[in-house]
Amino acid sequence: MNSPVRIFIATHKDFTAKLPDIYTPILVGSNVNNAAGAMLRDNSGEQIADRNPSFCELTALYWIWKNDSAAITGLVHYRRLFSGLSSGRGGLTPNLLSEKEVHKFLDNFDIIIANPSVHDSKTVYEQYRDAHHIQDLDQCRAVIARQCPEYLSDFDAVMASYSFSGFNMFVAKKPLVDNYCSWLFPILFELEERCDISSYDNYQSRIYGFIAERLFNVWLQKNQLRCLTSRVHRIDKKRSPISLKRRLQLWRRYFSK
Repeated sequence: MNSPVRIFIATHKDFTAKLPDIYTPILVGSNVNNAAGAMLRDNSGEQIADRNPSFCELTALYWIWKNDSAAITGLVHYRRLFSGLSSGRGGLTPNLLSEKEVHKFLDNFDIIIANPSVHDSKTVYEQYRDAHHIQDLDQCRAVIARQCPEYLSDFDAVMASYSFSGFNMFVAKKPLVDNYCSWLFPILFELEERCDISSYDNYQSRIYGFIAERLFNVWLQKNQLRCLTSRVHRIDKKRSPISLKRRLQLWRRYFSK
C-alpha cells in the first residue's frame, strides 16, 4: 500500500484552483494575510508565521516540519507547481505531478526538485552579489563555518558553480525533509541575529528565502542525494505543451520496468 502524499501550496492569498487531493494550500504570513476560503494557516501549532516577510515560503516549510506527519511531503507555490507527465485536460493546471508519479519517482530517487536555473556568465555567488546584499551571504558562510564546518567545502563548491535549483520547492519522504529542516533553520536563525535588514526594501527583506534557495543546493550536494529534476509549471502563465515525442521519452525513462 502506498504511503500518503501531501504537497503543500504556499500562498499569501485566496487559492481557488481545483487540484488533486494530494495538494493542500497553506496560507503563509497568516498573522497579517487573510483568505476567504478555509485553508491551513502557518500561524497554528508550532510556527514562525511572524517571520514571513523575510522567510517567505519557509514559514510553511517550518510548519510542515513541526506539525505535519504525512509520509511523503512537499512544498510548492500558489503559482509554481511541479509538472507531471500526463497531458491533462486543459484549464489552469493541466499537467501537474500526480500521486502515482510521486510514488514511482521516489522508488528510484530521494527527492524531486525544480530544474536548476543556469547562469552561464555568473557563478551562484556572483549572481547573488549582483541581485542582493552579498554581505549577508558572506555572514551565512561564517555561520556554517561555526555550526557545521563539514558543509563548508560544499557551500564553496555551490557558490562557485553556475546553476542551482531554486524556489525552495521539493517533494520527498518526511524523514528526509525533517533532516533538512533540522539543518537549515538553526543556520537561518543565527544568521537572522547577525544581519541588519532594517534599511532593506520589501523585496530585499526576503533575504532568508533567497539564501535558503542556495543552502538547499548545499545540503543536496553534501548528502549526495539522488535528485529527480522536474519542470516547474506556472499556473499564471501560458506555456508550450510538451511534444508527444518528449512525453514518450519521459514515460520510457521513468515508468519502464
